Formats: sequence, structure tokens, C-alpha cells
Amino acid sequence: MTSRMHYYYENSSRILTFDSENSQWKDTKGKTYPIYDGHIPLINESQFESLPGFFMVEVIDPLGKRGYFKLTVENEIICRGDTKWEPGVNIDVDIEGAKLKANGLLRPSMDFNFITDCISYGFNEANALKDEIELSPWFDEDEEEQDELVYKWRIQ
Repeated sequence: MTSRMHYYYENSSRILTFDSENSQWKDTKGKTYPIYDGHIPLINESQFESLPGFFMVEVIDPLGKRGYFKLTVENEIICRGDTKWEPGVNIDVDIEGAKLKANGLLRPSMDFNFITDCISYGFNEANALKDEIELSPWFDEDEEEQDELVYKWRIQ
């Protein structure tokens, strides 16, 4: 069974597709890339070296508006134990948060950078591929704070 989660590699349009049954990534030519304790494709299993690339993330605001940003994979992001560093996703929250803002999503009270940071953390630490974040909408000083609303996200 192959999932619809994709990995864009080498800063090109080439895409890997995740084969959840075999816990590996496959490109269009049939080449496979293993994973270790997560969803990041490795090019060197013994050294935990990741294949350069990124995941696209879709965010849906409480009004149904969709926005997109990317999580860039880098080596030595996550520390498991005292000395074992593994690949994970890294993010420039200012750049990627600005992409959500440009897509016209409903602005949360903690701003768009907070959404991208939460998603990056969830992917790295909880191995999450989709989830929901409850946030209050943005309000001015003279407005009353509103109840929290649900923002949904998923790795594409």
C-alpha cells in the first residue's frame, strides 16, 4: 500500500512517494530509500544521513481557506538520547509563516509563525503527519478575544 505523502528532493520537481507497507520511499524509477524512526528518507543508513529535500504542508483555516509551506529536511536536528542525532525537519518560521499569510488564511492570535513552528515540532517530536491546532483568531486591543478555532494541517 502506498500513501499519498510525497517528498520533494534535490530542489527539483522530482518526487518520492512513501510506501507505508514496506516503510520506505520510492522514486518514479523504482529506486528505494529507507527510513529510520520517522518518515525522512535516508541515503546513508549507518550514518543517519538524509536525502536532501522537503515536505509540503497543507494548512486549512477554520473558514476552509488553504495555505501551503515547506518543512526542509536537515541532518542532526533531533537528539534521541545523549549522543545520537538524527535527521529531522527545520524551518524558517518567518519565511514559511509569511507564505500562510500570503495565502489569505485567517490570522491567529499567535500569528502564522506559531502555526509553522507547532507543525515542525509535531513532525519531529511526535512523528505526526497531520493534526489540528486550536487557536484564537487575531484581535485588536479594542476587540474582545474570541473562542479558539481549529486549524487543520497535513503533510502532502
